[in-house]
Amino acid sequence: MKELVANSINQIRLEVQGCETYGVDVTCGPLHFDIVVKENASLRLEIIRIKNPVCSASIDGRIDLRKNAHLEVVMVDFNKEDINVDLHSDLQEGSKATYKVAVTSSGHAKKVYNFHVFHLDPHTTSFVKMAGVLTDEAELHFLGTSDIFKGSIKAKTRQEGRIADLSTRGKAEVSPILNIDENDVVASHGAALGKVPDASLFYLMSRGLTKKEATSLLTVGYLKPFVMEISDTNIRNRLLGYVEERGFIDD
Repeated sequence: MKELVANSINQIRLEVQGCETYGVDVTCGPLHFDIVVKENASLRLEIIRIKNPVCSASIDGRIDLRKNAHLEVVMVDFNKEDINVDLHSDLQEGSKATYKVAVTSSGHAKKVYNFHVFHLDPHTTSFVKMAGVLTDEAELHFLGTSDIFKGSIKAKTRQEGRIADLSTRGKAEVSPILNIDENDVVASHGAALGKVPDASLFYLMSRGLTKKEATSLLTVGYLKPFVMEISDTNIRNRLLGYVEERGFIDD
């Protein structure tokens, strides 16, 4: 896997013509994407934001897909500071875009994830799946919009977001939107927001775990499938080690 590094104006510009996999380590400040996946090409993008450095960030821009192009984005964000993500994608005929995102939001952080997918042509496919854990007095917002334009027959789209709210003082939002202007399509969305089920906590605590340990174990199960998508073993182990720490779970 090759590493993508922003230029002097915090911009990542890329044209993909073959089959490429890149990693991006998000640090501080704004980061702007200007990426085109050419016809019949494919791009896998792994975006990582671990707890250090401690500073806010933003990501915006476009990742556009030409005819029969494929895109897969895996993003894991366990940093304790603010972030705002606002990414757009145009899908041309036969292209497919998949976004998989795992987030923890703790302390006083405010995190907003907003993905816009535009189905411009027939036989396009998109899938946005986000999972998050909220603690302390933090905020976590999962937003997303799929637009299927007139003439985009046989298009398929799904927007899906889930947040486990482990705090009584935080703010969580899951708000997927579908704008459909064609009949011959498949479109759906799902949203889940709530506390960890008491029955699950009780079961684990009856086996000798404290409430904090039981909650942490459930959180690991919630986020681990996304972490396991990361291809670099060292980075994956660092992420797993962080999510297994007890410190970011409320008492």
